[in-house]
Amino acid sequence: MTAIFRSKPFIAFAIIAALASPPGRARPFRLLAVPVAAALLLVLWISMSPLPEGAAQTQAVQRVAWLGVARNVAYLVAPFAGMRLTNGPEPTVLALWVVLVLALAAGRFAEPGARQSEGPKGRGSHQVPLLLAALCLAGVLLLPFRFDHFFTYVNRRLAVVAYFLLAMLAGRLRFRRWSGAIAGLLVVCLIVLSALKQNRISRETEEVLPLLQAMPRNASLLPLVFDNDSPELDPRIFDPHIHDTDYYHVLVGGGFSPYVFDSPLSPVRLRAGATRVAPSAYSPGSFRWEEHAWPYDFFLLRGAPAAFETSLAAHAEPAVRSGKWLLMRRLRNPGYTDPTAAAGGAPRHAGSKGT
Repeated sequence: MTAIFRSKPFIAFAIIAALASPPGRARPFRLLAVPVAAALLLVLWISMSPLPEGAAQTQAVQRVAWLGVARNVAYLVAPFAGMRLTNGPEPTVLALWVVLVLALAAGRFAEPGARQSEGPKGRGSHQVPLLLAALCLAGVLLLPFRFDHFFTYVNRRLAVVAYFLLAMLAGRLRFRRWSGAIAGLLVVCLIVLSALKQNRISRETEEVLPLLQAMPRNASLLPLVFDNDSPELDPRIFDPHIHDTDYYHVLVGGGFSPYVFDSPLSPVRLRAGATRVAPSAYSPGSFRWEEHAWPYDFFLLRGAPAAFETSLAAHAEPAVRSGKWLLMRRLRNPGYTDPTAAAGGAPRHAGSKGT
């Protein structure tokens, strides 16, 4: 399920269809036909999709964006180092992977006659996952990171499929009994460590829940995430907390947040024409009260400097603090007037109009 979710259904279904193709000399061509056709349909669909209302004219020529090969290689290597590289790999995870590879290699090449016992049919059974894995790895390195302004992680979604295919390939190889038992034990250890890491990240994410529960339905909120990092993940690869506050629209309901996705692929997204008044999600320090604050009733800060909290306290009061998160509620004075209401129109951000 994780592979299907991360890689998007059309990619996973293309792999399944290719694997289900009947054997024969033409199989490699049929194997390539389905993923290539799916990729062409994806590019056609995205190229024909309109940009959101109010998008900059220059955005139309920036529909496709690539990342450097070095960054893509780092993304591929990160799982084998505990999802951390620049902030130091996890020694236990790294050691387990090294021992696992050595155990598989030793058991593979120590098996007498393993290659001869496979025969032509056995060798052919390895070609499908090997070819697909090679294509996926090449896609991670060479394909764009973004199509259009909303469909991102295009190339990196293929990494999950590549890992799955490599695991399938390893499962088809023959090993000595001792090496297979050691490999199985190491895999179990890696799964347990991965589950523990995911649990710790989930606990970090849950720190925002008290803030969300303290706000009423259909509130307008501005997240200002100064600290977007997690000690569990590489800060140059992952953005673990930039979208934590989006849970408000699901758990509480309605409301408006300027950083909600406007992609048609997202189940919770901005409606067409919704007004965004906010600094960049990655530049909360550029927030200016006079310029950005008027649409919002609540401000959700994560890891904000003390000086920023002090300056914001002149206009908003602290309501709830949880972990690195702080919820601040706007102070309404008797003379306050919503700019949109003063102009004779209903606030476009309020209530369920934004999402």
